[in-house]
Parts: sequence; structure tokens; C-alpha cells
Amino acid sequence: MELVSAVGQGSTFTLVLPAPVNEGEAVEAGPDAGREVAEAAVDAVQAVVASGDVLVIEDDPSAVRLLREYLEAAGYPVRVAATGESGLASVVERKPAAIILDVLLPGIDGWEVLRRLKADDRTHDVPVIIVTVVEEREVGLALGAADYLVKPIHREALLACLGRYVATTAEVGQPRRVLVVDDEAAALALIRAALEPEGYEVVTAQGGRAALDWARDGQLVDLVVCDLMMPEIDGFEVIAALKRDRRTATVPIVVCTAHDLTAEQKARLNGQILGIVAKGHDARLGLLDWLSRSAPRLLN
Repeated sequence: MELVSAVGQGSTFTLVLPAPVNEGEAVEAGPDAGREVAEAAVDAVQAVVASGDVLVIEDDPSAVRLLREYLEAAGYPVRVAATGESGLASVVERKPAAIILDVLLPGIDGWEVLRRLKADDRTHDVPVIIVTVVEEREVGLALGAADYLVKPIHREALLACLGRYVATTAEVGQPRRVLVVDDEAAALALIRAALEPEGYEVVTAQGGRAALDWARDGQLVDLVVCDLMMPEIDGFEVIAALKRDRRTATVPIVVCTAHDLTAEQKARLNGQILGIVAKGHDARLGLLDWLSRSAPRLLN
């Protein structure tokens, strides 16, 4: 869901939904449950891209030179657009793996560029990292930015952020780390057994508190698979905490649950997760089916 709002003018809400399904189908047990959600959200999973370039939309020549120096030295091919209009045209002409966007641009500003990118089916899945002097992080994230960095930018911070979405050639083929959160040891073992043979490195947290302890330690993963119904600290609290923490805010999250969600529970998760996989005897197949659709981005 996206929101554009201006005081005294009104608000525009944009809601993107998967193809219509029968009531209750989206969270029922079985591999199709993961597939239904995955088809609507898979393009948003940009953890690793083996090809493509980074489009820098920036009008300041000195900033462009610095970004080129940082990115090209790290192995990222770079394109540059000096205006919002030319940036939008460049994205449509050849879809980049990621976009670095300034807010202060001649012509249409970065906010409008971001709004148009996220409203266009051809470009809405491209991760956009805002790099600007304007300290409006919450606005940027609300409009759909993958991350928000304030100038002056540090090389390490930029590369760490971009590395969540785009892989350099040297990185392709490295195993991707998945954090699995569940209070049941059997469920953790089941998911580990399903993912490790497929090339994933699996880290487990037995319960919500263990997951939050992991987050506080600053360890990084490429994907989180989280149960919802856990004692003491449930999955809703874990997901909210991960999204509040700048270190983990952009990590994709997939929910794996045995329960049908109420409308209120779905509202709590809105905008925070990428998909839902149902537990049960087909949970392994459902999770692998979901991940297989994003394998080029999550593995190699």
C-alpha cells in the first residue's frame, strides 16, 4: 500500500493486490498458499541480483563522481541521470538492479520520481535507495524507498545498504543466510532440512526473544522466515521490532504459520512482510515453492 498526502489537498491511496481468490484461500495449508502470495510479492524480493546496473539519479556532478568512485570500485556498473524525467525514462528503457535517488532535483523532484516508480507496474519492484541532504527518512520509506541515507554519505554505509539488493559478480554463488524464527524445535528442524540442501545457510532462533537477541547482536541475514503464534514474544512483535531497527528494516520477511489470519492481524502485517506460507504437512513444499520463484535474487 502506498500513500501520497498533502495538507489542504487530500490524500491518494494506492493498493496493489494479487489476483482475486476465494475467501480464505490465501492462507490455507499447502504449497499454493505460498504461491498465491509469492506471485504478488516476488518482484519486491531484491536480495541479490546477478546482473544489471545501478542507476544514479543525481544532478550534482561532485556527488555523481563520489558515487561512481564508491560503486564502480566495488564492482557495480553505474548509469547516471541528471534529472528526474531522464531518470524515469532510463528506468523504462533498461531496468536497473537498483536506483540511487536524490530528492533535490531540477524539474520533478525525487519524491515525485519515487511515487511514479512505485505506481508503475514496470518499475515498482526496483529497489530505490534515497541519498540526500533532506532528513525525511520516514516519508521516503512510506513512499516505498528500500532505504534512506543522509549526506554526507560514507562508502561503507552505502555499500552495505546496496549489498542487500544487488550482488557484484564476485558475490554471485555465495550462500544466502536465512533466519528462521519459531518456538517449536521440530518446526526449525523441518525448515532447516528443507533449505540447507538447496544451498541456503540457515540460522535458527527458538522463540521471539531469541530472535530479538539475534537482532541486537547486529548479525545480518538475507531473509527471515517467522512464525506468528509464539509464547512471550509473538511473531507480530518480532516483525515490528525488526522493521524498527535500521540494521534489519530492509530484510525481507516471510511468515510461516498454521493459523488463518483475521482481518485485524493482516492489517498489522500490511507493508511489513513479503508473503505467507502455511504450516502443515505441505509446509516444506510451500516454502521451497515460494523461494524457488525468487531464487535468482536470493541465491545465484
